[in-house]
Amino acid sequence: MKRYIRSFTEELPSRKYMVQGGPIGDYPGDYDEDLAKYYSQKGFKTVYTDDPREAIEAWFRAEDKFPGDATIKAYNADDELALRRWVLNNEADFQRMYDSHKCPYKYEWLIEIVEKYKNKSSGLYSYGYPDQVEPFTYG
Repeated sequence: MKRYIRSFTEELPSRKYMVQGGPIGDYPGDYDEDLAKYYSQKGFKTVYTDDPREAIEAWFRAEDKFPGDATIKAYNADDELALRRWVLNNEADFQRMYDSHKCPYKYEWLIEIVEKYKNKSSGLYSYGYPDQVEPFTYG
């Protein structure tokens, strides 16, 4: 028997960040041609990295193709904080990335959330699974 699904925990512990985007699963509602077309697209190829800059750049690329449907996940709270601190310490680079992509979020809102959570994590890590890093989350 072939194994088609591989747990992300097999790869993530050796990397700090996982970037995902695009439709996950089947469209669950009443049939709608536009949503059916969206859900039939090939998803964003998951990116695993230790580099905060690379993770954020990948998130912007995923947002280009799937607006509001991309996330950066971190394996632990320290990595989550390091990602946000990278944004604050490299705001000019972050601004350039933002300007070169079609991000659906306002720049000021992204910076506001990064600033708000610069010293605290979401605290939602359980059973060794990663959690989304605010503001780089689905929706």
